[in-house]
Amino acid sequence: MFQTLVDRLCQLLSFVMVLFLAAMVLMVFGNVVLRYGFNSGITVSEELSRWLFVWMTFLGALVALRTHGHLGTDSLVSRLPVKGRKICLGITHLLMLYLCWLMFRGAWAQTVINYGTTSAVMEASMAWFYSSGLFFSVLAFVFILNEFWKLLSGKLSESELIGVSESDDMPHGNPSPSPSKPMTIAIFLGALLGTMAIGLPIAFALLATGVALMWHMNMFDAQILAQNVIEGANSFPLLAVPFFMLAGEIMNAGGLSRRIVNFALALVGHVRGGLGYVAIMAAVIMAALSGSAVADAAALAALLLPMMNRAGYDRARSAGLLSAASIIAPIIPPSIGFVVFGVAANVSISKLFMAGIAPGLMLGAALWITWWWLVRKEKIEAPPRATRAEVIAAARDATLALGLPVIVVVGLKFGVFTPTEAAVVAAVYALFISTVVYRELKLSQLYGLFQAAAQTSAVIMFLVAAAMVSAWMLTVTNLTAELVTLLQPLIERPVMLMLAIMLITMLVGTAMDMTPTILILTPVLMPLVKAAGIDPIYFGVLFMINNAIGLITPPVGTVLSTVAGVGKVSMDEVTRGVWPFMLAQFAVMFLFVFFPQLVMVPARWFYG
Repeated sequence: MFQTLVDRLCQLLSFVMVLFLAAMVLMVFGNVVLRYGFNSGITVSEELSRWLFVWMTFLGALVALRTHGHLGTDSLVSRLPVKGRKICLGITHLLMLYLCWLMFRGAWAQTVINYGTTSAVMEASMAWFYSSGLFFSVLAFVFILNEFWKLLSGKLSESELIGVSESDDMPHGNPSPSPSKPMTIAIFLGALLGTMAIGLPIAFALLATGVALMWHMNMFDAQILAQNVIEGANSFPLLAVPFFMLAGEIMNAGGLSRRIVNFALALVGHVRGGLGYVAIMAAVIMAALSGSAVADAAALAALLLPMMNRAGYDRARSAGLLSAASIIAPIIPPSIGFVVFGVAANVSISKLFMAGIAPGLMLGAALWITWWWLVRKEKIEAPPRATRAEVIAAARDATLALGLPVIVVVGLKFGVFTPTEAAVVAAVYALFISTVVYRELKLSQLYGLFQAAAQTSAVIMFLVAAAMVSAWMLTVTNLTAELVTLLQPLIERPVMLMLAIMLITMLVGTAMDMTPTILILTPVLMPLVKAAGIDPIYFGVLFMINNAIGLITPPVGTVLSTVAGVGKVSMDEVTRGVWPFMLAQFAVMFLFVFFPQLVMVPARWFYG
């Protein structure tokens, strides 16, 4: 009875999330239309959208608790016997219950304190804003307590023993006058890596790390936790994340991806190894539509892998190529990764978008050359060359799909709209083309697409919000300044510093997904980058390339898992097939390290 009640509650939360996302789309897109069509606007649009976004983040985080959808790593826990997994899961549940209790205390205090304070534009009580954390902490406590009870009573299945999917007025305590820096570093790394190792979701591991640093600094205050988490999701630029997610969902369901593949087939499908070139072309074009490597991987694997198998291509190599081609999506705009990095590093997202175009194309060229080398001696019968009429027909059919990246890039370059507005324009454009022009997307499918986009975005955003606690504590402890002093010899040699950072990021990328890597490393690395005089835009592009390649580095590689699942290929085959393409992309990345002009010259041309 209780489980049924919880399930229905999660369905209700998902429904409210969809409503909030739809409202945000209507308000932000409506503001763009009113601004250019009527020289007017919705006054409360930005503030209300941010409030709905914060609430959507916490609602999605609650649903993810129920469905074990929070990002984490189970590399260690999955190797333990059943008893060991039960012990680890019990510890993580206790930690999460404690963190929820702290969140409740802090959010309650903030709600009471801000009861009489009104927002700047809507003039609504700020208690409504901070009560989002209160609502989350209460229901999260109940959900986790329910899971803990199931564990103690032996009602969890063996598969459920893994609990993860793969301001100036800030309150403060009395910090220790001179905390030991080595001890502070040890506590930061020990708390983060230790809690992740036992299977604690990364978002909660970041919260636990922040709490551990508070205790060490003798400045514990639950309000620090609550205020940083709630304010961490209160960002208008980050609204681009759900909007680009929605655009990607619509693109795959509405026929845009298939038309792009057909267009590429008509152009190069007839040459030796033609389907491989089709995959690379389609990946580059689709990268400019979705900004999500996983979304592109799913689409490419579903559309092209069966065709490549029927044509006689090596299955492992084909799956590897599709995986490597998919990770161009976080480089070419619009890029969800650049949005997260831009907010975390306080760097222009528009400039990051423009700077990613040339490197993304160069990564595609590297794949093209690698594929040519691998298939140059293979004797695979190619399909007949498409006639001129067939090429023209395919191009005409794909024209509207190809128009989406042009609208986004041109609009950003000439300042027509912000990255967030570009994202909502992309989503509405894809929705219009799919439903009105192509008529492949039914209205009955929209709820599922909005739900998927909202849920995925909420998990990412809860991670972003949780990272703000550790980032704030890193600033307070002055660890980054200590790191700058420690690495002074490398700071005086920027190329060597970049080389060291790339190697560290490569190592981290083998064990962690892209978003948590960005959120954990960015606050630590940016002071080093600035101290060395390295252009933050240049660093952001290389950092993103490294993190994107991390999506295809085993054992965690989420894109590898996606291609294996969608394409019904074993993980071992995909891993074996991706190596030559991954090495080619790493070679391009290190070329950028030694020759920064390859990134910055075209970047400056694009963003003027």
